Amino acid sequence: MPTLPGSVEAAYPNVDPYLPLRFETETDRRFYVDCSSVRGGVDEIKSLARNIERSTVPQYSKQLFTGHIGCGKTTELFRLKQRLEDDGYFAVYFDVDNELDLNDIGYPDILLAIARQTQQQLHNLANVELDDRLLEVIAGWFGKTIITEERSKNVETTLKTDFGLGVDSPVVVFAKMLAAFSGEIKNSRQRREEIRRELENNAAELIRHVNELIDDAQVRLSRKNKRGLVLMVDGLERVAYRVDDKTGISSHELLFFHQGSQLRSPNCHVLYTFPINLAFNSNINIGQVFPEYVILPMIKPDEAGQAKLRQIVASRLDVGTIFESPDLLDKLVTTSGGHVRDLLRLVRYALNLTDTQVSARNVEQATQRLVNEYDRITPDADLPRLHEVHETKQVPTDPAHALLLQKLLVLEYLDHTRWADVHPAVLATQKFQRFAEAQKKPKAKSRPGKSRQPKKP
Repeated sequence: MPTLPGSVEAAYPNVDPYLPLRFETETDRRFYVDCSSVRGGVDEIKSLARNIERSTVPQYSKQLFTGHIGCGKTTELFRLKQRLEDDGYFAVYFDVDNELDLNDIGYPDILLAIARQTQQQLHNLANVELDDRLLEVIAGWFGKTIITEERSKNVETTLKTDFGLGVDSPVVVFAKMLAAFSGEIKNSRQRREEIRRELENNAAELIRHVNELIDDAQVRLSRKNKRGLVLMVDGLERVAYRVDDKTGISSHELLFFHQGSQLRSPNCHVLYTFPINLAFNSNINIGQVFPEYVILPMIKPDEAGQAKLRQIVASRLDVGTIFESPDLLDKLVTTSGGHVRDLLRLVRYALNLTDTQVSARNVEQATQRLVNEYDRITPDADLPRLHEVHETKQVPTDPAHALLLQKLLVLEYLDHTRWADVHPAVLATQKFQRFAEAQKKPKAKSRPGKSRQPKKP
């Protein structure tokens, strides 16, 4: 077993809070800590995998997966991908943040990204080439549908000059065209709206062409003795939350509930991440559209959970050497509330404060930095709701309370039943403590006696 880094500088890369484990190296596998026993006692990834493995064609599995942002979902998805590939599937994984603009996403954008990533990853990773004639037809349809009206008078010339249709191979044309459209969707609001409008106006054809591509992929994968195609679309839990002034429908509800049937349309197994607040929104029932959704709970802040959190850090660095006392790590573990990314952020903050060993002063400074960050993002208007959650250990199922989970101001845990509490860093803010203290003070009562009458003029 490799020696754990015992210096601050050597340990620093090992605690990157934004780098998921991909299970492609021995280091990734060494860093991984199975926390299912302190996340409700169920290995949700095995449940997701079994759902896919036991689904029969044409009843493909359509699943949603969520949890608090930064709780370790992407690492678990890579673990799922590894299991599925070991079991004979070809898994197309991609993060929409690399493809689309998280501030504005619609189902046509996602289906376009699915078509692009499926062709690209089959070509690059599995040496599978889709049917040339099919790619040419689909590329031609995308081009003629999406090219703007002012350029449509000479559409054939545009397709040849811009994308090489009829000149380059269909594989090259298809990849070039979808890459160009994806770039426009991600980087230009005007073109995004134009492309989305045209695709929505031709929704049935869009879905048909995407499924023609997927059906061809399924056939070619079966010839390589693969059990099938699985789409894993990550990053959608970070889609920006907005409420439409006219309809009152949030961007989250629109995409996953009202446009859920379009997201379910690919003829293969599909798994999307989705915002956690939708699972706590009584305005809708996300289970009506996606009955099979899974929530990855936080790591419980009890003795067993804290032991797992210490193990996560201890797998990456020599705690006894880097910390002046191993007990100092406990303070960071407690402040994290069981949130893995926040724990790694705290460790990094502490490492940045020293060149030698992490001291008690460094831990205090690192902790206060996280508290200050949460103090800045906690709206005063949410303090009554946060206090209610802290007192009851439950999150009411209305949009305002549900958003507290999305913002990480509240964390949910699972024993046999679910419960929640305010993030420890929020509890430590002065604004929350002042509000909580004010609730303890008895309210002034009106004195008994005759009510005073206004003087007559």
